[in-house]
Amino acid sequence: TLWSRTTEMCEDDEDTCCPCCSRQTQDRLFVVAVVGLIGLGYFSYWYLLIIPWQWYSTVVGWLNIIFLHTTFSLLCYCYYKAMHTSPGFVSKDWVPPLASQQQLEAAKEDRHSDKYGDVLNFFRPRWCAYCQSYKPPRAHHSKDLNRCVLKMDHYCPWVYNAVGWRNHKYFFLFLVYATIALTYFLICCIVRVVFEVRNRTKGEMVFTYPELFMLFLQLVMIMPVTVAILSLLCYQFSCIWSGQTSIEGYTFKRLRKAQKKNIVDKTKRVKLNWFYDFGFIQNFKQILGEDVSRWWIPEIPSHVRDSSGIVFKVSP
Repeated sequence: TLWSRTTEMCEDDEDTCCPCCSRQTQDRLFVVAVVGLIGLGYFSYWYLLIIPWQWYSTVVGWLNIIFLHTTFSLLCYCYYKAMHTSPGFVSKDWVPPLASQQQLEAAKEDRHSDKYGDVLNFFRPRWCAYCQSYKPPRAHHSKDLNRCVLKMDHYCPWVYNAVGWRNHKYFFLFLVYATIALTYFLICCIVRVVFEVRNRTKGEMVFTYPELFMLFLQLVMIMPVTVAILSLLCYQFSCIWSGQTSIEGYTFKRLRKAQKKNIVDKTKRVKLNWFYDFGFIQNFKQILGEDVSRWWIPEIPSHVRDSSGIVFKVSP
């Protein structure tokens, strides 16, 4: 499992702690923190809403319970699958099938010569100095996993895994369901505070001290997490909208910025249309699947499961 993974970069000396071991320990602490926040949110949901309002005794209350438990279960499942599903790795035996021997040799010697080569020479053979092997377009090396990841979006320490070709949908749906559940929970907490304050009698304490403490935790912990997850969801949405991964979006943004400042030589200018941008619907189908009705079901899309993750259709 990813939790017990080791890396080839680690040294055999048991008395030596290499940087990658320290990074893995740090990432595991991130996972513990996420699980702790999920547990805190679930406990707060019962303690601050269900029990005080006795939702279990009304139809409307049960509808609220079912809705929030459904989104909570889906976010937990998507989080687990994003962590334990392999993002897809490039085989170290893979060689660009249409490249000449001269191009293959040039890739080994000239991999860092062009600062903007990832865009301007996107389809030329690329060599990974870490894996000592070739990597296809959209693949990038993850130092945390010590492998080249297919269509790598980014490495996320919060899920202790890289987000790539095979687990991108799980990660995206985790952000969606986490945003829905946390936002709904915070709205319910605000409604309860307003309701209690408006209906309290003079001199009566609205909340008990434990409830005040839990509300304070929501303010200083759950609310910032909700804002952070919503921001990440919006960024992921914008990348998928344009048919790019996070890495490609950053690279393409640098190119556009450089062109505006005339840093890139005019002979190397390219039309600023991304290679894999087929429009909003088609771009989302690449991540969530061809069947729109199954977009919100946490599963690996059939086209992802049945393909290699190496060859992608290019927009005209």
